[in-house]
Amino acid sequence: MAGISVSGIGSGLDIEAIVTGIMNAERIPVDNLAAEKKQYEAEITSFGKLTSSLDTLRAASRELGALGAFRMYSATSSDEDVVSVTAGSGASAGDYAIEVVNLAERHKLETAAINKDTKLGDAGDTMSMTVDGTTFTVEVGDKTLAEIRDAINSANDNSGVQASIINGDNDEQKLILTAKQSGTDNAISFSYADSGGTSINDTDIFTGGITQMNAAEDAQIKVDGVTVTRASNTIGDAVDGLTITLKAESTPGVAEDIAITTDQSAVATAVQSFVTSYNGVLNTISDLRFKEGMYGDRTLNSAESQLRSILNSPATGLSYDYLSEIGVSVDIKDVEVTEGVVAKQSYLKVDTTKLNEALSNNYDGVKSLFTDSSSGYATRLTTKLNDLLGLNGLMANRKSGLESEIGRIDDRTAILERRLDQQEERLRKQYATLDTLVFRFKSLGESLTQQLANLPFNNQQD
Repeated sequence: MAGISVSGIGSGLDIEAIVTGIMNAERIPVDNLAAEKKQYEAEITSFGKLTSSLDTLRAASRELGALGAFRMYSATSSDEDVVSVTAGSGASAGDYAIEVVNLAERHKLETAAINKDTKLGDAGDTMSMTVDGTTFTVEVGDKTLAEIRDAINSANDNSGVQASIINGDNDEQKLILTAKQSGTDNAISFSYADSGGTSINDTDIFTGGITQMNAAEDAQIKVDGVTVTRASNTIGDAVDGLTITLKAESTPGVAEDIAITTDQSAVATAVQSFVTSYNGVLNTISDLRFKEGMYGDRTLNSAESQLRSILNSPATGLSYDYLSEIGVSVDIKDVEVTEGVVAKQSYLKVDTTKLNEALSNNYDGVKSLFTDSSSGYATRLTTKLNDLLGLNGLMANRKSGLESEIGRIDDRTAILERRLDQQEERLRKQYATLDTLVFRFKSLGESLTQQLANLPFNNQQD
């Protein structure tokens, strides 16, 4: 816009109103472009909603198509108080007999009871501890038990020993040393030296020395009669995909029964998620079509048509041909698409009873119906969604086209704005010139009138 201006002083014309009126009329093309840009921006937002819904469906479809849901297993133990088992994605269905022969234990040692204020050993005495081949040394001479505890726990190279204090009666304390990990490889061994490096005994520092409370022990189990020895009571590498947690020792010679079965409830949940996500896409398309004024939009129609085409096309060469055979069928509903307007919409629905029966009777058949590399519904749908959402897919191309239109509008608007600024400046100059001319003519007229009034014949009396 041009600079500040005022109404005509000489002419009395409302120049500001005149210029503003002209420019408002001249700005109509710019305003039309702004409205057009707003519409394109609204479409980008709308297609962002559709893209999000499609991506949610793709995630659910991938979960089924990539066998994720079908690789879920549940594990049960005949005695959870002795041994429990969890099944991961690498597991497979089967039965096992597990006997817990021995539980893993952490090495634990203690000193005799010593007064809390007693300084032990001589200045410069050291204690070295070795765990699983790694040794660290702390200075313990002329320190109380609490100071020794702190020295051990704060040692930068201590990766295997935890020190603590038990406070007893009469200001007596015990230093407790515990291996951080269970198993025989993590047993703690000790050596002592005086300030000159000469080897000394534990009793030279600790009254009564250090005695063992619990021996370091490995866990030992038998899986179907095969002995498995590990340092921990949590064993994750004895059977593929299984994590075995030991809680108590079995009655000698008695094994616990472990059953690994397919987790049908996880598959049913994944199928329901798939259906919910698919219906979510249809709801988004319906909202865009009827509530956001995109009825007849080719991109919407194309996306919907391609998705429905896949679900309406049967699988071939499998135990099942259609999703309806396992309980996933079309559900026609009356939906209020806009206020007071009801239309029939087709969705998917899950018959849980029928799906569970199919999973129980033909688990592999249900799995193939979704996951088969060429005919599986989830596999085909995931491929199609990858195309729709890809860099050169339907959604990206539509967004790119809208952005190009917005860029074109911005460029055209910038040109028009420059022209309007120039036109307004030109109008203001023209009207300013007109105002000056009118003022001059007015002044001249007033001067002539005055001069005529002063002529002699105008002063003669009748």
